Amino acid sequence: RIIEGVSRLNRIVSSLLTYTRPLRLNTHPVNLVDLVEESTAFFEIDLERQRNDIEVSRQYENAELVCRIDPEQLQQVILNLLQNATQAMPEGGTLLIRVFAEKGCGVFCIGDTGIGMEPEVSAKLFTPFFTTKVDGTGLGLVTSKKIVEAHNGHIHVESQPGVGTQFYVNLLQ
Repeated sequence: RIIEGVSRLNRIVSSLLTYTRPLRLNTHPVNLVDLVEESTAFFEIDLERQRNDIEVSRQYENAELVCRIDPEQLQQVILNLLQNATQAMPEGGTLLIRVFAEKGCGVFCIGDTGIGMEPEVSAKLFTPFFTTKVDGTGLGLVTSKKIVEAHNGHIHVESQPGVGTQFYVNLLQ
């Protein structure tokens, strides 16, 4: 129990440090489709070891969608959203990953067919230390938002209880 407690505290402190540090982006032109696919494939390997009740569905409208981004920072956002989506499907379901262009932006969407959220919960998602998870820090989505906004992007959520949730990340091309 002590080891588990120390591990949890370490995660909280690491998340807090990541959140409070100023971001130093190393941006360059990157194919958003490739970044999302690589991150998803990496996540999927770990997911398959843990669960067999989640189907991963991909919809890439373009083979190439170049945005000026820091791939390491955005990979953290993608992995966080994928992790949250799978945790929102305790009974299994479908994890939907989409990449498309919209109004001069590259957009990726990570959605799930999980439990969804009430509007009161959705409204608090990007508030530091707000969490619905027993072992959550409440900093994952806050940090993700900080990274997206540092790229002059926008993140928003659409959710319906009992239907699922979709997170959309818009990035300038």
